[in-house]
Amino acid sequence: MTASEYQYMGGEQYLEEILRQAIRFEEESYALYRDAIKSTPIADAAAMLEDLAAQELAHKKKLQRLQEQGVSDLAPMVKTSEAQDLKLVDYLQVPAELDAGADLQDVLLLAMQREKSTREFYLKLNDLTDDGQAKALFALLAEEELQHKNRVEALYENLVYQEF
Repeated sequence: MTASEYQYMGGEQYLEEILRQAIRFEEESYALYRDAIKSTPIADAAAMLEDLAAQELAHKKKLQRLQEQGVSDLAPMVKTSEAQDLKLVDYLQVPAELDAGADLQDVLLLAMQREKSTREFYLKLNDLTDDGQAKALFALLAEEELQHKNRVEALYENLVYQEF
């Protein structure tokens, strides 16, 4: 479901569908990072990817808690971070998908693109609603995706740029 399709939905059902989609995003990102661990012989990179996978699971659990408890008190959960968008993926060629020959650079590029796209999805949803609870939810999710993207960009910078 695209962001524009959400503008026709409303109320609690609307937020529940957003949470279900967000949980799917987290599960897919978790799978990407778990698969990426197999793509690198570099122990530090594998450890960072393991940490990123664990963060995706933690975010999934947070989203599941929101499903169970409701979204009425999200504002205190939204914290701004000092994560910066290095915009690396804006200037690099990103593979459309990973194939058997994918290396760590390909995995990290695809991960950056995925985090960027997911963040943009939540920001677009934020623009489409005036509902305070929905805005708080989208702000929370967008902020978390920026933090993920920042970590992947930092890993890319440390591992790939170091080779140049």
